Amino acid sequence: MKILAAVRSFLTSRCSRRPATIRWYRNNLNRFQSSFEELPTEPEPIEEFLATVVSEEKVESRHGFYRTLRAFYRFICRRHRLPNPMDFVDPPRRHKKVRPTLTAREMLQLRAQAKSLRDKAIVSLFIDCGARVGEAASLRKQNIFEDLIRVDGKSGEREIP
Repeated sequence: MKILAAVRSFLTSRCSRRPATIRWYRNNLNRFQSSFEELPTEPEPIEEFLATVVSEEKVESRHGFYRTLRAFYRFICRRHRLPNPMDFVDPPRRHKKVRPTLTAREMLQLRAQAKSLRDKAIVSLFIDCGARVGEAASLRKQNIFEDLIRVDGKSGEREIP
């Protein structure tokens, strides 16, 4: 199977996704398709690609390519009823991340910077509930209850106390 047709088919199937996600898939798959004319059906060429696509220090970028290829091959192999070589490719190792957080003093300073009641409410929502920016932006009255709010965002719908 020609890799160009496979990539085009995959990207077309993802048209309902966010534009940023489509761009990410397209950029990663363009690098992949520039390395091959035919779609690799064995794990070794894929492993070699993953080993050389970015430098050793960029572990997260390498894992991003792995996730892209896993989604791409899952789609292609289901669509054309082919064995999936990604089943035999181990994901690149990643370091555990400890995300930095604000101190209590920094949170109070942030809340004090908000001028309007609306801004104070939004900052309080972020601080007290851990809502993401996109979740807060899409929040509607019907999603606010006495003891929780229902948000829809990056990880799907969830309830925040």
